[in-house]
Amino acid sequence: MPELYKSVLQLVANVENYYNNFMDYVHNLLERNPTLEQWAMERFDIYYEKLEAWFAQDLLPQATELMTAISGGVLVFLGFVGDLLVGIIVSVYFIDAIASS
Repeated sequence: MPELYKSVLQLVANVENYYNNFMDYVHNLLERNPTLEQWAMERFDIYYEKLEAWFAQDLLPQATELMTAISGGVLVFLGFVGDLLVGIIVSVYFIDAIASS
C-alpha cells in the first residue's frame, strides 16, 4: 500500500508536466499541419459553443437551486442551535430556581 500511495502522489505531482508535454505535442502537430489545425479549430468552436450553452442552461440553474437548498438548510440548522441554547439556558434557570427554594 505505501508504494501505491507514493505512486499516486508522484502521478499527481507530475500532472502539470504531463499536461504541458501533451499541449506542446499538439501545438507542434497543429503548426506542421494547417489543414488539421483548421479542422481542430472548427471542432473546438463547436464544442465551446455547446459547452457554453450547457453551462448557461443546465449547470447554473442547478447550481442556483443547490445553493438555495444548502443555504436554507444552514439557516434551519442555525435556528435549531439557537433554540437549543435558549432551551438549555431556561432549563438551567428553572433547575436553579427549584434548587434555591
